[in-house]
Amino acid sequence: MNFFFKKDAALAAKIIIIIILMMLYFSCTSKIHVETPAPVSGREKIQKDELLWAYKPSVNIRNEASENGKQLAQLVDGDSVIVLTNKNGWYQIRTIDGTSGWVRSDLLGPKTLSVFPSAVRFIKNLKEKEQTEVYFDKKLYHKRIYISFPARLYTLKTDIENRTRQLIKRYQQIVYGGDVTVRVLKPGSDEAYMTLEVPGSVNADPILPVVPFGRIEEVDRDNPSEIKLSYSTPKDISDQELISTARALSSEFPITYRRVEITFKDAPYSPQKPCRLWFLEDKNGEDYKVDACN
Repeated sequence: MNFFFKKDAALAAKIIIIIILMMLYFSCTSKIHVETPAPVSGREKIQKDELLWAYKPSVNIRNEASENGKQLAQLVDGDSVIVLTNKNGWYQIRTIDGTSGWVRSDLLGPKTLSVFPSAVRFIKNLKEKEQTEVYFDKKLYHKRIYISFPARLYTLKTDIENRTRQLIKRYQQIVYGGDVTVRVLKPGSDEAYMTLEVPGSVNADPILPVVPFGRIEEVDRDNPSEIKLSYSTPKDISDQELISTARALSSEFPITYRRVEITFKDAPYSPQKPCRLWFLEDKNGEDYKVDACN
């Protein structure tokens, strides 16, 4: 009797252990399944030509295509988003983490407009190679910066001033070409050692007009007095609508731009495609060609 009791007890114990192991297996499997992110959310799955970047210190994402829309989230300079469509000058977007909403089309552009990537490289290089720290101002961002040189360099004030001006010249060439206020800090302190105002380019701040359809693809700002814009556009937009839109976009640039060049190409955009419209406005007036690039 005791033998059978022990045998039954051992069998019951085995069954209980098997059940527990099965429960653990299925619970762990479920957990892994739930916690595994969907492949579509991965950055590596996003095509480069779907992305546009915020290029201002703060850009609002709203719940509808209107300035009256509720603010859902905020982008900062250097953040990228997936552009889904354009509704009367508002991009419907999705962020990398899955937030969906609307952003006005003049607030997003190619990565080349963003200060953040070049600023990170510039600051990292200074710290590693020259032991010099650079900080952005919270409100004025890249237009006001703070510099802390190694203590051994604080000998003559004229030497620090010359060194600072040379550094800012590099900064304006690589990061931001506009007017810069720079405060050199005392060694190991937040107090100002000196403050300098360094003038830059007149048209250093990127300007993009609101486009009512399609999306911005390329911006060329190599010459501060000129700008070249390229847009992709739906095929159902008429030639006359493209011309009137190009005129409206060009008129939004200040007179300090001596030349504004705009091209429209069919979506999906390709630099090799012929232009639907090439438009130019300069001191001689306007010129344009339909179905041809200049």
